[in-house]
Amino acid sequence: MAVPVLDDDVLRQVFSYLHGRDALRVALCSKRLYDLSHPRIPAVATCQSPEDLQRLHRYMTSGPEPRARYLEDFTIALPTFDYPRQTRVNFSDYWDFSQVHLIGDLLSRAQRIRRLSFERLHPCLDADPRIGPALAAMDQLVYAEFATVADGTFARLPQLGKALRCLRLSYVWDEDDALDVLEDETKTLPPLVAALTPLYRLHTLDLWNFTPPLGGASAAVARLPSIRELRLTTASVGALELVGMCPGLTSLDFSLGSGEVEGRMAPGPRWPPLRSLRLAKYREISCVVDQVSKADRLEISENVVIRTGRGDEVGALFPLLAAASPVSLSLVVTVGSVPMEFFAHVPPLTPLLQSLELSLSLTELTAENEHWLDNVPDALCALPIVFLSLVIKRTPTAQGPQRTAEDALEGLELTRKHWAEVKRLEEHRSESIAALPERLASTIPTLRFLSIAAAEPNKSNLHGQGPPKMEGSLLRLDDDALLLILSYTYGENALNIALTCKRLHNLATPRVASRAKCSQPKTFLRLCDYMLMPYSGTSSVRAKYVQVLIITSSVVEEDEDLDDDFGRLANVLSEARGLRELRCFVPLENRQCYHQIRDALLSLNCLTTLELTGVSDDTVSALCELVTIKTLVLHYRAAANPENTLVQERQATTLFVLFKTLSNLRQLTKLEVHSFDPPPMPYRPQLNGVPPLLSQFESITDISLIGISPNVLPIVQHCPSLATLAISAISHSLHQASPDHTNGSPSTSHTRWPALRRFSISTWDLELCGIDRFGTARELYIEDEPFENRLAPAPLSRALPILAPLVLSVTSRFSVGVSLAWKTLSSNTPDWSGVRLMDITVNPPGYKPWSEQWPDHVAPSLSHLPLLGLRMAIYIPAYSWRARVEDTGMREVALGGDESNSMRAAQRRKKILSTLPLRLFNVLSTLRVFAIAEEVSVGKSLQHLTGVGLGAKADREYMNAEIPAVGPNARPRQVRWDALDWTRFQPHWWCRSVNLGTPTRVTEKEGERAYRCVEDVCSSGSTPPSDLMRESLLHLLISSILNSLYHCCVCCAELVSSMSI
Repeated sequence: MAVPVLDDDVLRQVFSYLHGRDALRVALCSKRLYDLSHPRIPAVATCQSPEDLQRLHRYMTSGPEPRARYLEDFTIALPTFDYPRQTRVNFSDYWDFSQVHLIGDLLSRAQRIRRLSFERLHPCLDADPRIGPALAAMDQLVYAEFATVADGTFARLPQLGKALRCLRLSYVWDEDDALDVLEDETKTLPPLVAALTPLYRLHTLDLWNFTPPLGGASAAVARLPSIRELRLTTASVGALELVGMCPGLTSLDFSLGSGEVEGRMAPGPRWPPLRSLRLAKYREISCVVDQVSKADRLEISENVVIRTGRGDEVGALFPLLAAASPVSLSLVVTVGSVPMEFFAHVPPLTPLLQSLELSLSLTELTAENEHWLDNVPDALCALPIVFLSLVIKRTPTAQGPQRTAEDALEGLELTRKHWAEVKRLEEHRSESIAALPERLASTIPTLRFLSIAAAEPNKSNLHGQGPPKMEGSLLRLDDDALLLILSYTYGENALNIALTCKRLHNLATPRVASRAKCSQPKTFLRLCDYMLMPYSGTSSVRAKYVQVLIITSSVVEEDEDLDDDFGRLANVLSEARGLRELRCFVPLENRQCYHQIRDALLSLNCLTTLELTGVSDDTVSALCELVTIKTLVLHYRAAANPENTLVQERQATTLFVLFKTLSNLRQLTKLEVHSFDPPPMPYRPQLNGVPPLLSQFESITDISLIGISPNVLPIVQHCPSLATLAISAISHSLHQASPDHTNGSPSTSHTRWPALRRFSISTWDLELCGIDRFGTARELYIEDEPFENRLAPAPLSRALPILAPLVLSVTSRFSVGVSLAWKTLSSNTPDWSGVRLMDITVNPPGYKPWSEQWPDHVAPSLSHLPLLGLRMAIYIPAYSWRARVEDTGMREVALGGDESNSMRAAQRRKKILSTLPLRLFNVLSTLRVFAIAEEVSVGKSLQHLTGVGLGAKADREYMNAEIPAVGPNARPRQVRWDALDWTRFQPHWWCRSVNLGTPTRVTEKEGERAYRCVEDVCSSGSTPPSDLMRESLLHLLISSILNSLYHCCVCCAELVSSMSI
């Protein structure tokens, strides 16, 4: 049924659950929906700062019809009354009430408020007298929460709305005395009772820090018959006099304040019977024991340690049990070797007791307390209870024994025995928990319902910390071995090692500053000062030992006035003779000290990895002197304006300069180029297929071209040893080709690219590259954007016969329904005949990836492919995460349903995982290994190094540098199978048995090993398909036999070792 068929009343009820942006999206659908839903847009508002209050006031009060009249839920948080961040004031003047008149304007116009949370109510009433009448006029107010309340508050507040159902008042605290308006304010009962008497609908009353004197109810004789729930938190004994004024009270929560002393109320009539009585600690018992007449449920939250069997620690509980005679009792107890014998005195005091909720924990894990759970049935045998709930908490972590320095070997043996005993006690706890149900059922004849919730075993006790190493064993190694070990540490870890002893200090100190990064202007300045500071007692600066240096782009994004400070970077680079990796995301060519930085950069003789941003020919031509570089990443400058000749000459980017630099870098193996749009190379006749003045780059094996123009592609044909090629986001060149310029040679004489092992490209970039350039590629990764109809079948069909891949990975929009991607795979053409292994990434359009139609499109689309291995990664749509993850949880989002439909979604998922492999194996006779990786949880998004939210670590982040995923290096949401984040994905593997029978479910380790065997077999491209099948089965069989032999050898070695011992 379409939504417009519903009448207005139903739609208003539906839209009542929306507010803010959700209501705004509905209002933009049609005129009718706008009229119904636009009042819900400003329905909920929260103010967290003075700036928020100003913006909220402008939004709610502007226009001929102020939006404040639609406000229903309003929260005024405590930071609203803070001074602006740029203002510095004394602590005594910390709170600012100069903008309270804005709150008065809002409340005067917002008369439809149903929920109101108001901090600093008393000072606001004093600052703006309009707030009190505005609150009294709110006849729809149901829930109210007021903080900073005193007796004088009710004098400034005429009355509250009579529709109020829940009221929470937080009285003034001791630290609020700094406010002048709260001086000499008191907290007594009569003003509160006078304000509550007209509220004949009030159901719940919650009072915080309400500490009136005892005997203050003599002047307050009113009755509050409507109150059912009363919570007195950090209150005094005098606050309990409210209970006698509530004849209909059913639930009471009471806790004394830290500065209050327990006492007894004046003699008088007992309270009416209660359904629930909850006390925070045992010291509150003396305050209520003389007034309680009956309480069906009694709960005490304090954890009491039982040290004697008689129960002296809970002796105050017995008079309360006799007075309340509860039906249900809840206690928190910590026990040891002493059994809980005090439960034998409970049945005569509680003849109506039928339910017991007991939370148990252990004082210390020792041999004396071994039977702490075995004593529970005997301790509870005297209770005639019907329901028993036990919560068994985790055992505390055991401490190791103290070893003596005189006899290290004896201490080591004692440690082994100690941890063996701890492990035995932890295992005995699990055995006792397993035996509890049967023992409790036989010990307590009246027991009918039993619930046991036990925490998992303490892994520190179960596995043990093991025998500690002998002192000085690490220091017995020579300096060369220690230096090799310390080479894997840096930052704070190296600093902790350096503080151990004098010898390790000399060896580990250089590793403290081995890695550094900066992402804030203040961090950049601190980094330079830190690197140029000499070590204590030496003349060597710390920059001498730095090996990895990262400078992110946020250094200049936050503060553009750092040109003068970049001269320090040149000083750091000039001292960093051992620098091996430099990544700078800040353009350096426009700096005044550019030539100084460039000269310092060219003096680095150990540099192997270099990444620069905003480069041009001037920088690229200078890199030819860095002959040690193995990895080079260049982010070129944006195209210059052709009309500005001066800037164009200074920022020129040509392919010839890059070629000339690469010809000098004989050790370069990986090249990555971003945003490069040079003019086309001039075409000249070729000699033996190689253009003149250009050499071959034989050392380069990995090239990534991202956001480049087609004019850069000739670089590929000059790398004969190229094995990995990644091309992404090819853009049209801004340079117009002249008649004597072309993208290489004419199409009839194109030099083909070398044979590749791995080729990553999108189908839209295949056409722009020129398919006639391609050579063969063993592994082809098609990575299109995750949008509908982004897979271009025509270029892919023309490129497959030329590339002839054995492994094909397709990352595109394979939706649940029929899409272009499925149709492309289902096209029965000979272009796909060479594919043996395939990876498919699926991103369904809806938030239910486990649809019932899902298996119907997979098997027919792949039926004609001679696949030996197939892997499928199934993603959860990104736009459904934020909307549903908080309400339904990670697992239910992964199943594609909300809380009500999660069961059906789980059944569909289970059905598909059990039927889809069988369908595929029946259709694909050559298939041997099949895997599904389902996304089961939402990972955190990658954070760029902006320095925001790093806290205290931001001050010393240069000591703990990690290479971030920023800019063009950031990982996309859809990645290949080998790059999946296995904390978010759950793999499922199936393999066909040796006799070609039904597929069997295998573990992840076995599935990975089987897939590697099939992949190794596919490495020989000349092997016929029939031989491939036999060889794959043979590899699987041999692998299984070798694995079994390995486990047998390990078992035999362990047996021989145990026999020798």
